[in-house]
Parts: sequence; C-alpha cells; structure tokens
Amino acid sequence: MSLKHYLYGQGPHWHPFAHRDVDPSTVDQVAHEVLHRIDDRPDPTSPYLPDGVRCVLDVADGWGVYGVGATALEYRGESFFRHQLLLDPAWLDRDMRRLGSRSPVLTSDEAEWAAHALSTTLGIEVPHGTVLRATLPPSPNAVTSGDVTNWSAAGASTPLTGRVGAPITYADNHGRSTPGFLTAGHVVPDPLGTVNVDQPGGPVRLTIFKSEVPRGIGTSRAATLRGAIDGAILDATGVPTGSLGPQGGAGHTAPVSRVTTGSAGSGHVVGYAAWVATTGSSWCDCYMVSSPRGAFSEPGHSGAAVTSGAVVIGTVVGAAGTVAGCPSSISYVQDIDSVCAEFGCVLT
Repeated sequence: MSLKHYLYGQGPHWHPFAHRDVDPSTVDQVAHEVLHRIDDRPDPTSPYLPDGVRCVLDVADGWGVYGVGATALEYRGESFFRHQLLLDPAWLDRDMRRLGSRSPVLTSDEAEWAAHALSTTLGIEVPHGTVLRATLPPSPNAVTSGDVTNWSAAGASTPLTGRVGAPITYADNHGRSTPGFLTAGHVVPDPLGTVNVDQPGGPVRLTIFKSEVPRGIGTSRAATLRGAIDGAILDATGVPTGSLGPQGGAGHTAPVSRVTTGSAGSGHVVGYAAWVATTGSSWCDCYMVSSPRGAFSEPGHSGAAVTSGAVVIGTVVGAAGTVAGCPSSISYVQDIDSVCAEFGCVLT
C-alpha cells in the first residue's frame, strides 16, 4: 500500500477523516529532503549548530531523526492528517520541560525550540502543524533464544529467533512457482542456509531462498530508500502453507492483529512512515502500530505477519519505546505490497 492510499484510501478500516489536506507528494518530498541531509554523519563540534543541539547529538543515534511520514490529530472534534517526524526524545526534552508535558507527541507549533533547531540544523522547513513524535532509536526486534514457538538457525552457537510470516508463492531459480513463507531478513543467517521451524513432532528444516537486510544511514541509504526491505523467503516445498488472506492495506486507526503461535497480539494503526532509519538499520513503507495493552510486538516477533480484517498488511520488522516515564511503544510493520514487489512473490 502506498502513502497516497494510506491517506486517501476508502474501505471499512479507513477512518472517515474530514480533513485530508496533506499532499502525499509533499510528504515524500520532505521524507527525501530529510533523509538526504541526515545520510551525512553529524559533526557535534561544528560551531554552526544552534544552542542545545550538541547535547541532542551527544545522546541520539546519528542526528536523532528516525523517520518521516504522516499521522492524524484530533482537534476540536475534527480529525486532521499531518506530516510527522520521528525524533529522539532529546529533541523534545527542552519543549517538554517548558510545557510541563511528558506526552510523546507535540506539534511543531508547541515545540518551538525543536522546530526551529531542526529547521536550522537540517536546513529544511518543518511544515506547519507537523507532528513531532518522540521515539527511542527503532531497532529490529531482538533475536533471542529459548522461545519454543520460534525457529533458529541450524548449527548456530546462539540461535536466531523470529517468526514464520505470511505464506506465499514465488518463482524459483528455474522460474517454477514454488510455495514458501515470508519472514524478516535480520532473523535469518547470513550467508543463506537453512532454519529449523519448531513443530510438536520435532523441528522441520526449511531452506532460505533469498534475504535482504537494509543498511543504516551514513551508508548512502538515501539513494536506495525504496529498496529498504527487511525480508526473506523460506522455501516450503513439501510443507503445507495454508493461507492468511490476500494482500491489502489499512487506514489510520484500523485494528490489526499479529499472527504468532501461542501469543497473538492486537493493536491499531497510528501512522505510516515513508522511511524509518538509524545508523544500524532502515526500512521503507512502514505502518506504525500501537497497542493499549502494552507493546504490540516484542523480541522474537520479527517476521510475523500482521493482518487487518481479512487481509495481510505487512511483516513485523522492529519496535521502539517513546520517552522515559511513558509506557507506550511503537511497532513497525513493513508494508506487504512493498515486500512482495521487491521479492516478486504473491500471497496464497
């Protein structure tokens, strides 16, 4: 699903916003401007930095700007889509203290210092009314051992754990239609090999057909933004794959579910990021998902399929907390259309 479809899509899970006044091309433009700027590593010793920015750079990952996209705000009973910047809490700390607020969300009008400092430091214009959302550096959901419903790399000294994702068909090296599963690229071994999938009767070994793990900013990430796919294909020849439903999308506030054996999770969409990046990783086209009952995803959930109603909308790739003292967190779900387009596969 494209950013334009996220903003203007119609359907049972699209919030009936009265004000869809954010132009997707403008969001894309801001996303590219910011990403090209932060792809160069910051120099905290520069004499041209605004007062207070050095402190931000001392504690943040890179520039402390982790993503650009869109979200919506309720104002006087009406809903408005707005530009959104995902920022290290250090960028908002000064304004939070001035306002006496620990909310992880401020607008650029409220966050006067942050909006000015960002514009001056990055050399960009922060659009009026932009939502500045505090987030710790997003990272791939940690790979851990010991979760019996997860799979691990065969023969690895420290097992890599993740989740088997949506069932697909893909063309093998001979062009034959082959059954398989998607998962996240960062939870499979490199170089490619095999993984064990835990089953009641004993582990089943699957071959990794293809995987991609995007690099972080500072590695010419901006030049390949649309290819920032964190995914892998598991060959399921001889293994029943079933179906979770067709590819689809979800609008703002849409209810979503995480497909994980023994511990399903639920949440709702709170935004869509054209890109999310740190110095260690990056992803394009990500839904931002929150859950009122705690984290929507946890370590070991990377690769899990996420559904909205009867359709699959994406794959869990990572998560991040917000600010100290706030229990909320954001999970990042990479858009299924982007993943399938990159790998040339289709859901079954």
